[in-house]
This record gives sequence, C-alpha cells and structure tokens, in this order.
Amino acid sequence: NATDPSDMLGDLYKHLEAWMVAGERLLLHEEEMGDKSMGVAAGYLLWSGKLPSGPVAVAALEKLAQRQMGPTGRRLVSRVRVLADRDPEQVD
Repeated sequence: NATDPSDMLGDLYKHLEAWMVAGERLLLHEEEMGDKSMGVAAGYLLWSGKLPSGPVAVAALEKLAQRQMGPTGRRLVSRVRVLADRDPEQVD
C-alpha cells in the first residue's frame, strides 16, 4: 500500500541505526518538531529498543519538544508493531 508508512519507516530506522553505530548524530531543529517528526523519532526509540514501550517513547518526545504529540505522530509510533511483525528481531 503506497500510503502505508511501514515500509519507509523500516528502511529509515535501519539507516538511522547504522548511522548511530558509526558515530553519526541526527540533529532536529525545534521548529521542525511537528507531529510527523516526533512520531518518527519516538518510533525509532521504540524500534531500536532504546525505550521499552510506545507510551514511554511518546512521553519522552513530548517532554523534549515541550508539547503534546498529535494523532499523526502517535499513529507512526503504533506502526512499529507492524515492523516488529515483519522483522521479529525488532521490538520484543
């Protein structure tokens, strides 16, 4: 499905992980922290195992951005379970 972000997120998260392992860093400007970028970032933290659950990842990003994540971002975080179903080594 062209509107399903799961395929894109899986690839993005794998690239982010490789960059982080290589010592690279990702810098997000506060003005760019909309629902989508918050959802992608929270989803990565969940996918990578850096945070234990979707609600914890959402709360962490909300604290960093100093605002509540909207439904678009929360839906992106929820897609991590779909990624885990496709790649059983991710998100226990």
